[in-house]
Amino acid sequence: MSQRLRILHICPSYKPAFCYGGPTFSVSRLAEKQAELGAEVWVFTTTANGAEELDVPTDEPIAMDGVQVVYYRRWTGDHTHICPGLWWALWRQGGRFDVIHVHSWWNWVALIAVLVCRWRGFRTVFSPHGMLSTYSLRSWWRRGFQHIIGRWMLARAQWHATSLFEYRELRALVPDSSMHLLPNVVPFPDEAALPPARPGGPVRLLFLSRIEPKKGLDFLLEALSGLEARLDWQLLIAGDANSPYGHKMRDLAGKKDLQSRVQWLGWVSGEVKWQLLAEADVLLLPSLNENFALVILEALAVGTTVVVSDQVGLADYVREKDLGWCVPLQIILWRRALEAAIEDVPRRRRIREQAPVLVRRDFDATAIAQQYLSAYTRPVVQVIFRKPISGGHYSIERSFSALWSFWSASDVLVQKVEACALSRGGWSRLRIARQMLRLWADVFHVSGDIHFAALFLPGRKTVLTIHDCGFLRHPNPWKRHVLRWLWLRWPVRHCRQVVAVSEATKADIVCHTGCEPSKIAVIPSVIPPHFKPVPKAFQAECPRILHIGSAPNKNLSRHIEALQGIPCVLHIVGCLSAEAQQQLERFGIAYECTSHLDDEAVVGAYASCDLLLFASTWEGFGMPILEAQATGRPVVTSRTSSMPEVAGEGACLVDPWDVADIRRGVLRVINDAAYRAHLIEKGFENARRYQPAAAAQAYEALYCAIAQEATASEVRQAIPRVPAQANGE
Repeated sequence: MSQRLRILHICPSYKPAFCYGGPTFSVSRLAEKQAELGAEVWVFTTTANGAEELDVPTDEPIAMDGVQVVYYRRWTGDHTHICPGLWWALWRQGGRFDVIHVHSWWNWVALIAVLVCRWRGFRTVFSPHGMLSTYSLRSWWRRGFQHIIGRWMLARAQWHATSLFEYRELRALVPDSSMHLLPNVVPFPDEAALPPARPGGPVRLLFLSRIEPKKGLDFLLEALSGLEARLDWQLLIAGDANSPYGHKMRDLAGKKDLQSRVQWLGWVSGEVKWQLLAEADVLLLPSLNENFALVILEALAVGTTVVVSDQVGLADYVREKDLGWCVPLQIILWRRALEAAIEDVPRRRRIREQAPVLVRRDFDATAIAQQYLSAYTRPVVQVIFRKPISGGHYSIERSFSALWSFWSASDVLVQKVEACALSRGGWSRLRIARQMLRLWADVFHVSGDIHFAALFLPGRKTVLTIHDCGFLRHPNPWKRHVLRWLWLRWPVRHCRQVVAVSEATKADIVCHTGCEPSKIAVIPSVIPPHFKPVPKAFQAECPRILHIGSAPNKNLSRHIEALQGIPCVLHIVGCLSAEAQQQLERFGIAYECTSHLDDEAVVGAYASCDLLLFASTWEGFGMPILEAQATGRPVVTSRTSSMPEVAGEGACLVDPWDVADIRRGVLRVINDAAYRAHLIEKGFENARRYQPAAAAQAYEALYCAIAQEATASEVRQAIPRVPAQANGE
């Protein structure tokens, strides 16, 4: 790293408080690996160790495996973890760090820490570690709190999911939030130090977890009680069973007549745990919900086969790599899976040989820690799209869809946000405005059409793409006035950067707003990747002519008049008015009309036509020109507005107001085969100018520049007023 990254982890407990299970292991391992990679890593935590307190110095940094850990005395000895000392330290010292990473939820340490980070404007990453799963949100009060208060508190945080399973759950909960998907950092033992597998004897089934209702031990005992008597197996239960639930499970094992097959080992850790995992034949985890499940990877790392429920975060990985059985939580299905796991010795042997290599490669701690560091500094960009009308088809979305594959491997994290309502009427637009106020990103990009949304985003962090100024031609003067201000003048003044898709559109923006031309960048729309050359013999005797759009500027009436007497079939994509239909019938023109086409149908429309007639009276860009050129079709278009700029030398240019000139252009393309071939060749050359790579790079450079400016401003604002070392003061 060119500059040492400063990271502060906030967690309610830290090692050696391993009684809290997986999060304590994963957070400590992550912090240590980040420190190994050169970051300056601090941890603010409490002295929590179950019902007891850790015997450690408090309010002062302790160097632990390269990490500076500060323990603060908590006021409560339960899971609420009330700790004012930690919150005060965060308030005063948080500005020293580049990122604050808050772990867990539903305790006062995390809740107040997130609130402090929001108030102070600290860059925050939030890892719920399964505490916002559907299982955790079963109670009405938690759902209500999260919807009303928690959602607001976390609106400025980057969310972090540890597995695809958790990612899906969190996306359903907060669809518009910035979110990273990165696995936990898992500590694996030295391969040379692993004990060999235990030879012979009954098949050893292992349940290693906290003994609590979510882990599904009662379900497991019920499933095991119905196995065939001939099967030789033994169940080892590793976990503290002294709780009321643990005693209940002991009683259940007795009722199911499993005493002779079940061995209760108590809590295990360290080398004892690794030996137990290595000597087991099958690890069982029938959890009702797990965001990750560290123990799955620990078992696979020593070659032990796993049987897990489909509600476990790593179930997708187990299924994909074929490293065990992933089973829905149904008793009969689990009994079948358990019987298969006990009897299928060749499969267990294969997994024992393959799993350690796969797991250590796929979950390499150094590589994952580096991904976290990259995610902390990677600018987050949210591109905001209008909500599409059902059955509609939009060139904005088609054009941007070509950029995602380039952005996926770029230096910025680009995420799509869709407006929560159609941009129709005052109430729907108020809902969109409210949605904008809840978003968080380093850069916001309003992609077009809903320009007013930019007014509810931070101007210094917002990019607005304007595709055309056609809304200023609205026939209603009152609406035209409102649109001029809410869709153009105010958004252009408010935003940090404006993007026009053509020089013609840029000139319109400058003309109508008086904006400085230097504030407007020109980044053309790009051809969606599904438009490819489709060879077709030209039908000169009766060509199929494609017309796109039914808005007034699409010039359909003059197109119809120009085609009078020319043998052809006019294919109109759009809604056909009664007047246009009467005109077609009056001039005796054969026609077809289709609307609400999906992408495949639009591609088919270009492929089946012989030429595109697109002599619009004005366009902000003119995407159909490029789509036809990319397909290999000759184009007749206008010599006004943006169309000559977009078409290059690959189109026949005509005067859209002159019916005779439109007719001459169409006849020339139909009758002159050499001219047609020339247009098609030049069209292919022109289309190559609008490939997505260049546009993706231009937007990425713009995003990075704005993010850098915004981050520098936030850092200046977050500098603590009282200079202090990161100690307990």
